[in-house]
Amino acid sequence: MLFDGPNPVRILYNADWLNKLSLVEILTIAGHFTLQQMLERDLYQERLKSNEDVSLREFMYPLLQGYDSVAMQVDLELGGSDQMFNMLAGRKLVKSYLNKEKYVMTVPLLTDSKGTKIGKTEGNVIGLTDAPHELFSKIMALGDDAIINCFILLTDKPEAEISEMKKQIAGSTNPMTFKKLLAWEITAQLNNPTQATQAQDYFEKTFQSHDLSHVEEFKISNLSANPIAILELLMQAKTAASKSEARRLVEQNAVEVDQTVVDIVNTNVTLKSGMTLRVGKKKFLRFT
Repeated sequence: MLFDGPNPVRILYNADWLNKLSLVEILTIAGHFTLQQMLERDLYQERLKSNEDVSLREFMYPLLQGYDSVAMQVDLELGGSDQMFNMLAGRKLVKSYLNKEKYVMTVPLLTDSKGTKIGKTEGNVIGLTDAPHELFSKIMALGDDAIINCFILLTDKPEAEISEMKKQIAGSTNPMTFKKLLAWEITAQLNNPTQATQAQDYFEKTFQSHDLSHVEEFKISNLSANPIAILELLMQAKTAASKSEARRLVEQNAVEVDQTVVDIVNTNVTLKSGMTLRVGKKKFLRFT
């Protein structure tokens, strides 16, 4: 187990040391870097070329992340290639403070062909703990140009097989077969083959055949009695964590009741058994 044994994994919070730094200590950390070194970062160069401001606070971020390596006495730091600059800042500080080498290892970012990342910031995050049918559906919602990168970075498919897929996708107007294979592979890895097959069946019925008879049921008391506000309904159905999130979903036209878009936040809905609720592209419920 990762959290047992003679060398267990530990979860630390950098607030435990960063919040204790004095002004003098922060200035000392900053003193290990020059303005010219900070301006070497690609992100800052791009912003300056576009005449966009770069705040001094943004300069502090790599320094404080770098100090994390000192506080934890890091030997090796693993991160995405977009974190290279910050991790090298830590390497410099570890050398200065601890007089030892800190090694840096980067891994490629998962992106589409335009370089758009797949993650929280872009709103297309895919969680390792997502239910199988949600996981499958989220992968299917990715752009076609992310298929090959996903196969390379997330699966054990041989390179020769992926290269052949790339050729076939380039010559195809509908790479749906390959995207389904990708979704099945990843869902099976994180769950098992049976659940992956069930998730594919759920996707094909729900999103391709538009058959909602099999979707998750949500039992609600006093069904078809009094109307319920759409924001309250979204929270009761656990499709929104707060009223503000529910409001945002409605304003983005991401909510449908019985396949009719609800675009007014103060809408009241009178529920009847068998009615459906869709939130976003992937969440369906049927009321009972």
